[in-house]
Amino acid sequence: KFIDLMASYKMNVFHFHLTDDQGWRIEIKKYPRLTEVGSHRPRTQIGHSDYYYPRRYDNKEQRGYYTQDEIREIVRYAADRFITVVPEIEMPGHASAALASYPELSCGLGKTYVVRDYFDVFDEVFCPKEHTFRFLEDVLTEVMDLFPSHYIHIGGDECPKKAWKKCAHCQALMKREGLPDEEALQSWFIHRIEQFVNSRGRDIIGWDEILQGGLAPNATVMSWRGEEGGIEAARQKHRVIMTPNKQCYINYYQESPEYAPLAIGGYLPLDSVYAYDPLPAALSPEEQKYIIGTQANVWGEYIQTPETFEYMAFPRLLAQAEVQWTQPAQKDFPSFTRRLDKEFRRLDLRHVNACRNFYEVNFSGAWNAAQEAYEVSLRTFCPDAEIHYALNDSAITTSSPRYEGPIRLEQNAMVYAAVFRDGKPLGKVTRKGFTVNKATGRPYTCVPEAGWEHLNKGFGLADGVRGYARDMRRWISFYQDTVHITINLGKPCPVKEVSFASLWRPWNEIWPARAMSVSVSTDGKEFVRVGSKELHHDFTLTEGTRFPASLTFPETEATYVRLELLSGGPCPKGWFHEGNPSELALDEIEIY
Repeated sequence: KFIDLMASYKMNVFHFHLTDDQGWRIEIKKYPRLTEVGSHRPRTQIGHSDYYYPRRYDNKEQRGYYTQDEIREIVRYAADRFITVVPEIEMPGHASAALASYPELSCGLGKTYVVRDYFDVFDEVFCPKEHTFRFLEDVLTEVMDLFPSHYIHIGGDECPKKAWKKCAHCQALMKREGLPDEEALQSWFIHRIEQFVNSRGRDIIGWDEILQGGLAPNATVMSWRGEEGGIEAARQKHRVIMTPNKQCYINYYQESPEYAPLAIGGYLPLDSVYAYDPLPAALSPEEQKYIIGTQANVWGEYIQTPETFEYMAFPRLLAQAEVQWTQPAQKDFPSFTRRLDKEFRRLDLRHVNACRNFYEVNFSGAWNAAQEAYEVSLRTFCPDAEIHYALNDSAITTSSPRYEGPIRLEQNAMVYAAVFRDGKPLGKVTRKGFTVNKATGRPYTCVPEAGWEHLNKGFGLADGVRGYARDMRRWISFYQDTVHITINLGKPCPVKEVSFASLWRPWNEIWPARAMSVSVSTDGKEFVRVGSKELHHDFTLTEGTRFPASLTFPETEATYVRLELLSGGPCPKGWFHEGNPSELALDEIEIY
């Protein structure tokens, strides 16, 4: 079904990721344990690896792989529709399933290898011994017999070097070959594999980490960690496929995580996909010729069913099709939305479970400094439609106020909205909460500076939107024991309460604040403490939690308010990362 859909939208390459830590999914005749052992795991994590403590599992056995006959059928079916299937066999990392099947391919080190039942980057890599290369060459021989594609993807991403650093064989090999470090050893490994693939008349593709230590002579680079790797490879006159995660990973959220199916994280709405130009301006026209294509990626960690897969892929894959086939000067998002409006009928007729956010309302809030007001903007991708909304009322009809421009809020509110055409609702009612108080939109300074601030840098602690435990993007992190945040209210105001929230996610070394104090000032120089308190939290909970905290004090006048926080300290005994310094992650600061 998916290959048929690809053909409909002129997608001509299907990248088939067949091996990873959580399963080996292709039959290799010479090595039957790859599927006897490597294609099976007893359970799978529930939710994000770093969200629950301890991890949760579904306790459902997972088995399965593609037989060689099934692979041939897929390749033939795709070829009949002018689609080339490019296989990927991961190396030297993402090898847990292979090492569970054949532990002798590892560096040993007394470790027991298993097919992984949760998602992470593991220190389990192929050891660059001669029998490992014989194994990989045998596997690739069978793979190349099944896939006529000129390109063979060999992975090369997320390869920790911990085992190689401890391995006597690896260290002796590095000394013998004159390799200065383990990065160079990875390059040597990839070169060795490339020579074999080239000897069969094929070329390798690798993720952009294959640049580390020196790029193999004929390799094509798939640039996923931004465009930098692709730019570097193109300047070295290597072929490049652009697939930067922030523009091309359609396993990211495409609507608000508050009411979307669980995804890996990130946020990539439809218009952002459409806007991508895979030819970086940093490259000269001659260098741009090495960009041979772009690719959308759908990784499956949190995709349990074909219906969820379709939800993640569509309609964003249609936007990606125009990225791939339309000259930038000819791209026109309003035209695209009008055509997509009709295309949804075709997707429905083909029983494709496309995301319907196209027919729903998306929200954004911002402080309007000129008007001294907080404003909420609503938008929909759907053309020729109108938006109706209400504050703190989920019953939305055509009798509800029609959205004509930014909605001004003077206090905390939940905004509900829906899209209508010809008096009929097109999608579900969506909602977003906003908090408006004396701190909203006001400038603040942090001492020390925030170590990690993903959204609204410099405004994220007072942008009118509270964070929540499942979405890490909204939180602002500090790595020091004491943090001072000073908010400039702009003029003298009566204040009597300060509140904030800190995050608890033990796997991420994130622990909530353990004490807070508030000081005020009229000139920003001399501060008077008006209150302090210790903070106590319920650590018997079993999932990541947003812990709100507030401090009230006798009303006083202030132009500057300083919040002093004591971080969670070292990660406690018996928890993840015991003894490591914890991270303090904060969201909205509110002043009343």
